[in-house]
Amino acid sequence: MPETPQPTIEPTVDPVPVAPTDSVAAAQEAAATSAQATATARAAAARALAEQRAAAEQVAAHRTAAQELSMDRAAALATALTHSQTTQAALDTARGDLEATRASQTIAQGRATLVHRLAVEASQQASVSTRSFAVLARKLAQQQNGAGIADVFLGGHSLGNVLDQLSTLDQLDRVTDNIETIKAQAEADQARADKLSQQDTETRAAASSVPVDASQATLDAASSDFETASLALVTAASQAANAAATLAALDLRPIIRTDVGQLGEQGWANPVHGAITDTYGPRPIRPLPGVGAFHYGTDIGAGCRAPVFAATSGIVRAASSVGSYGNWILIDHGEGVQTGYAHLTSGETLVAAGDRVTAGQQIGSVGSTGLSTGCHSHLEVRVDGVRIDPQTFFLNRSVVLGG
Repeated sequence: MPETPQPTIEPTVDPVPVAPTDSVAAAQEAAATSAQATATARAAAARALAEQRAAAEQVAAHRTAAQELSMDRAAALATALTHSQTTQAALDTARGDLEATRASQTIAQGRATLVHRLAVEASQQASVSTRSFAVLARKLAQQQNGAGIADVFLGGHSLGNVLDQLSTLDQLDRVTDNIETIKAQAEADQARADKLSQQDTETRAAASSVPVDASQATLDAASSDFETASLALVTAASQAANAAATLAALDLRPIIRTDVGQLGEQGWANPVHGAITDTYGPRPIRPLPGVGAFHYGTDIGAGCRAPVFAATSGIVRAASSVGSYGNWILIDHGEGVQTGYAHLTSGETLVAAGDRVTAGQQIGSVGSTGLSTGCHSHLEVRVDGVRIDPQTFFLNRSVVLGG
């Protein structure tokens, strides 16, 4: 039988690696370096964003606490003001009552003085009338008993003021004829004296019972309450002012979140060409009443109806008139980034909410709507809802505002 041919076994030879060229190696190394740099940048950006979010949460917490404190202080001030007004009304009432009481006392004392004088005079008159009647009655009794006239004049008995003026018996007889009249007069004088004496007692008691001391004590207590309430009001006003100032200071320090590279690979355009007329930050001097104490954007002066362009691609979220902004466009570019354009001229808004725009596309024209002193564009940049400095943001994207 013919021999079966054995298969030829080829010797195993390890392939010789082909060394890459210098350009390929350099490209690989550059790619690795770029990837590492990208990863490092992303990590740094993530850390920065986390730090900014933590800082924003802390500032937000401070704001919340300041707002609650300000509300509490405002409520305390309102309570103190109401209490002060109440004590002021009570003080005014107490003053009026004291004045009225003193007036009543003066009137009562005057009436008591008058009644007392009349009572004294009436008592004196009653005494005279009674003595006169007694003398005449005694004389008549003596005449009826046969006593001589000389006994009347010389018997050691005084006839009083009335009989001293009688010089003759005829005069005495005439007075005697009126004995009933004199008796009635004496009785009337005595009755009047008794009545005025009673009135004297009553009016003096009434004058002494006028509650001047009680009214004065009420006024003193009301004055003390008002002083205490006034001091409390001053303290509450000071505390409320301090709390409001603290809250205002926090409002003037917005949560500034740094730009961490969102949309860094997209193309950006200069929205408006013109000189910068106002920058981002506190605004001690407000150009118009009603504007805020912090300027949240960059104002770029440009001629009326100069074109306004979209900074980069995105979707229009708002295109309408908004308060002090006047005609306003807000574009969402993704990754939490938005740009806003205010004070646009009327009738030349070229986009609507929901439209998609591209970088450099004209969206409107410069105007002076809203709270504005002249034609200019107010440009805002918002990162995760927080308004940041547009100049820094655009400069990081190689766009110099104000050119």
